[in-house]
Amino acid sequence: MIFEGNEHVKVKGSYEYIIPEVLVNNMLAKAREIKYFSFKERYPSADASRPSTITRVSTDGKDKTITVQEGAPEALASFQESIHQEVMAIITEQPGIPLKSK
Repeated sequence: MIFEGNEHVKVKGSYEYIIPEVLVNNMLAKAREIKYFSFKERYPSADASRPSTITRVSTDGKDKTITVQEGAPEALASFQESIHQEVMAIITEQPGIPLKSK
């Protein structure tokens, strides 16, 4: 997993983390359940300074990135929040491998 923390996060910068396969499989199953690939790619805010949550799912030959600032459907918002919770637990438990800035 690649984590990129810019603002409004405890860990800033780009890091690679190893996550358990069972967690990946659970996340992919949830993405299929909520029909992740049917959602729009962007849910912007009129206030461009609002933070964004960006998720990317690659599975079954499909690849999609969704950026949310506000107004996402509940299923997508809940999915992103569950990923956020899992990711925050991982990055507080293990050191990430720093990635070079782009």
